[in-house]
Amino acid sequence: MANPIWNLDPFWLRRARGQTGYPVIDKMYTPDPNTGEKQTVFSSTHPLGMPPSNRQGSSILYPTIRWRSPGLERLTQRQALEEALRKKDYLMYKTLRDATMASRNLSKGIKR
Repeated sequence: MANPIWNLDPFWLRRARGQTGYPVIDKMYTPDPNTGEKQTVFSSTHPLGMPPSNRQGSSILYPTIRWRSPGLERLTQRQALEEALRKKDYLMYKTLRDATMASRNLSKGIKR
């Protein structure tokens, strides 16, 4: 699997892995609206160079579930993408395939 080329340790990733240093936040999850399964991040990918970004030649991985005091909030794909771009807290990969594989591997590594 390819390594990210940008932002290796955003808060949302530490939270998903249970590594924020705040036990209550580290244990948070939200149930999937369709299956009821525990979800902490529900990551998504987007190729850059397409709206709303003009950067070329890379893709990003970002969360669609964000921590908002006092809990987690599920965002729409557009809201999540816009927030990730605004905060610059996405993981960047050279290709969309790399970002998608990283998303799948991230999901496999999260235990709740």
